[in-house]
Amino acid sequence: MTTHFDNDIGLCDSGTYSIGSGKDAWQDVTPAELREMLEGTSPPVFRTILSRTGEDAYQGPFHIDVDAGDIEEAIEAMRKVLDKLEALGLDLNAVRLFATGGKGFHAEVPEACFMPVPGPVEGLPRIYREMAYAEYVDCWDLRVYSGGRGRLWRVPNIKRENGAHKVPVTASEIRSMTPETYAQLCSEPRPFPALAAPVLCPGLAALFVEARNKVASKASRVRKWSAAEMELRQRFSGNCPPSLQAVMGGQVQSPVGFNELALQVCLLAHALGWD
Repeated sequence: MTTHFDNDIGLCDSGTYSIGSGKDAWQDVTPAELREMLEGTSPPVFRTILSRTGEDAYQGPFHIDVDAGDIEEAIEAMRKVLDKLEALGLDLNAVRLFATGGKGFHAEVPEACFMPVPGPVEGLPRIYREMAYAEYVDCWDLRVYSGGRGRLWRVPNIKRENGAHKVPVTASEIRSMTPETYAQLCSEPRPFPALAAPVLCPGLAALFVEARNKVASKASRVRKWSAAEMELRQRFSGNCPPSLQAVMGGQVQSPVGFNELALQVCLLAHALGWD
């Protein structure tokens, strides 16, 4: 076991990862380059959790982010997440679990626990989002299932600005955790516990297949655009209209309330094909 950086990671062997500090531009690296960084003395603060192997193909663990404004609430929510995973028949000893050092937790479920043959999958973030919807509990952050270049994931055992660390923990530690023990565990780097070999979990595999079918069904539907939407698409070609740029830049104060403005922005974003 090691108390250093994240060298127990199970990175994919193909595709591209991105790294960053959270303050500067992302940098693309190969799995081999990322592995070398994580096993060295100067790892990145963040790296993407999934490997990108194509325009919309990804590979990597089913990742879970529990984040709350109150640590007691986060602990209770994470226990519920563990209960949900156990109810599906998953061996929690095969799951990488972390206390993030803020007010939350991360979990990484290996692909082998729900895919007979792990590998790149089209639309994987959307599939994971559907899986999260199906098992959702309060404080489960659904924003982490993003496409594009992916989602930056904090690297363990690096001191945060608050002085704490994201550290590996076990399910039993989460079961008995208090705000005091959470703070104590995150006060310094920790060794990685030995994990059980991942085996296929029928309940989680069924959840994955159902989510994948749901995403495929949505993708197969033919979108019919209205005349107004077609005009917007032809007029702006997916770009942000100058009027909205002015509002977003604070140059124009909207006379309507937030809810109405947000609704109009969402309608426009949908018509222009924004993510």
